[in-house]
Amino acid sequence: MSPPDVLALDTRASRRLRRWDTLEELLAASEMELLAIRGLGEKTLSEIRRGVVEYVLRELLIPRSHRQWRALAATEETVWEVEPQARTLAEVVAEYLELLGRYPLRKRRRQVTKPKRSASLAQIVRSYFSPLNQRERRILAMRCGPLRRDGMTLGEIAREFDLSRERIRQIIVRSNERLSSVAVREARRPTVRVFREAFAEPEAVLTEEELDHSLRERLRRPHAQTGPFIRSLLHCEDGFETVGPRTWMWSGE
Repeated sequence: MSPPDVLALDTRASRRLRRWDTLEELLAASEMELLAIRGLGEKTLSEIRRGVVEYVLRELLIPRSHRQWRALAATEETVWEVEPQARTLAEVVAEYLELLGRYPLRKRRRQVTKPKRSASLAQIVRSYFSPLNQRERRILAMRCGPLRRDGMTLGEIAREFDLSRERIRQIIVRSNERLSSVAVREARRPTVRVFREAFAEPEAVLTEEELDHSLRERLRRPHAQTGPFIRSLLHCEDGFETVGPRTWMWSGE
């Protein structure tokens, strides 16, 4: 049977797969080959991955009460949206099936770590980036850059991760959206208060180095590198705006 006949995919995704006569032929194709098809993007690829996994579980007559089905229902969309692989679809699906066998069924959405009132600077920096996974944190840190220097370009980061510039841009946009969500901003209100106290009064202007110095004076040790933290937080919070190279103003709003 052809892939559209056996996979529970929407009409748009099914149309892209009609060039393969059998599911075996589709599984033998690499994911990069699939992405080369016009109109088949990473979102459709994630739907294909999940559709094949569901088909395999049905064909193996795995009971719906089995942990793999329950793990499948518990997985978040981001699990299926990993980077396209140079491997065959069959190899990727096999890895997903192994993952489902080990998936923690009590897994919940990534929790935002709220810094304690007496938290150290290192703890506050760590809690700020806690909504992101490790790769997102690295990419955002490289884009923001350290104190006294600009961040890396999209092209430089893309080469580091062997991804396209557009994919890096998407990851950065998604990371900033997550860090700007209402729940995340509510959790870091004490941290933002420390920043506002550093500015002392509305329309005050500080360089990033001056902010770093103020944070180190106000917060207990251990300290941490603050370049990406300062730039990202000021970008995500209302009331702060850049007025020059590595220089910011608080509007008081």
